[in-house]
Amino acid sequence: MIRELTREDKASFYLLGNSLNDNFDKLFDLDKIIDSKNEYVYGYYDRGLSGFIHISKSFEVIDIINIVVDNNDKNKGIGTKLINYILGIFKDCKEIMLEVRESNET
Repeated sequence: MIRELTREDKASFYLLGNSLNDNFDKLFDLDKIIDSKNEYVYGYYDRGLSGFIHISKSFEVIDIINIVVDNNDKNKGIGTKLINYILGIFKDCKEIMLEVRESNET
């Protein structure tokens, strides 16, 4: 199941985010994201939060800020499902941007 994260998801959001970056909880404030008019976080739930996608949408452009999948759930198509989900919601989207660091492992 995929759904938009709420404030009740904070602990899971930060736990999974910190697996990506030790400073994740200092870099991203879920309350501010939820209150934003152009940022969204959608989570993939199986036995809890298995992955999430954090995006910013401006006009017809989606910028993927973070896409994180739990190490135990990688290679199950969760990232693809999350991307397809946002494409289904934001049908007016003409462009998707994703910046990737050379140091990213997977």
